[in-house]
Amino acid sequence: MRILRRYGLRVKLLSLTVLLFGLVLLYSVFSDYCQHGSYDRKLHEDGDSLHYEYNTFDFLKDESALISSNERIRDGTRTVHKTEPCIIAADSLDGVWSKGGNISARDVYNVTSLRRVSAGGAYTPADCNPQEFVAVIIPYRNRRSNLRILLFYLHTFLQRQKIQYTIFVVELAYPTVFNRGILANVGYLTAKDIGRFTCYVIHDVDRLPTRDANLYRCSRQPHHLAVRSSKYGYALPYGHYIGGVIAFTPAQFEAINGFSNAYFGWGREDDDLRKRITSKGYTIERPDATVGVYEELPHPESDTANPNNPISDSLLFGAEKRMSSDGLNRVMYRRLALEFRHLYTWVYVNTSEIDVMKYIFFIDPDVKQAYAKLKKPS
Repeated sequence: MRILRRYGLRVKLLSLTVLLFGLVLLYSVFSDYCQHGSYDRKLHEDGDSLHYEYNTFDFLKDESALISSNERIRDGTRTVHKTEPCIIAADSLDGVWSKGGNISARDVYNVTSLRRVSAGGAYTPADCNPQEFVAVIIPYRNRRSNLRILLFYLHTFLQRQKIQYTIFVVELAYPTVFNRGILANVGYLTAKDIGRFTCYVIHDVDRLPTRDANLYRCSRQPHHLAVRSSKYGYALPYGHYIGGVIAFTPAQFEAINGFSNAYFGWGREDDDLRKRITSKGYTIERPDATVGVYEELPHPESDTANPNNPISDSLLFGAEKRMSSDGLNRVMYRRLALEFRHLYTWVYVNTSEIDVMKYIFFIDPDVKQAYAKLKKPS
């Protein structure tokens, strides 16, 4: 009995110590779990960091992770069941960007807005029932500084408009020459698979809206938002220009069969798009010229991966006759990656210019002849 009394107290103390250690360990694990996905509150300026860093798991590690990521994005496009619809107060939309084109990431960085963003660049107003579910599609390649600024800015800009949205960055792998039309079509198809969007905004990476009242909404007609740009002296470069930023409902985009897939390099894909729009009886709506104002972000003058397209005029000449067979219903691409990052959904694809143009030559022999003449020695 004397021995049991002597060692019994020690056993109790040892048991208590083990219990306390276990509780501390459990608290540590639970704390780490609760903080998983927390912000590290540091704005990175290096070339590889395009967003306010968000610690999260690798969404592409396995299929189950990808499925759960898709569900999170679907949550970002689900109606919030509130009694009141989201109504935009006029006095909250009088903001004007006045810094001109000399913009840095820090100028547009707003930690409050970024904290509200869910995985994949999705946002839903918490205090009302949104009336639009908008997919912003950014065709992209090698403009890291522009993309960082645009993402920081758009999240704040769109949240002030009380809309539900997700941002998609669709990137084309090298060495294929840049093709904005294919990337816009891929972005639409990807977004349609992920969420129930009512409006799709095709957005150049180097255009920054300067008026809060420039509503990223769709209407009964295709809606061209970039009425005036610093690139063209704050005026339309020509009367039927529809480049920069344009919005479609799903019905409108599918009726015109999306963008043509034939325009590799710079130029004319917007003019082709305009022909598609007007051939289906649509007109082009624009906001007031004092509202649809954009700043162009600076980028290198020369881009070897986006040269002028030498047969763009020939392609444009036959745009209407290819419309039904060249577009959204015939996009040749392979998806290399789909990642739901903090500030955007990243869609990484490749395509073959040779295969695409073989098909274009087949359906439009005039383009083939124009290309053959181009290749003949002078």
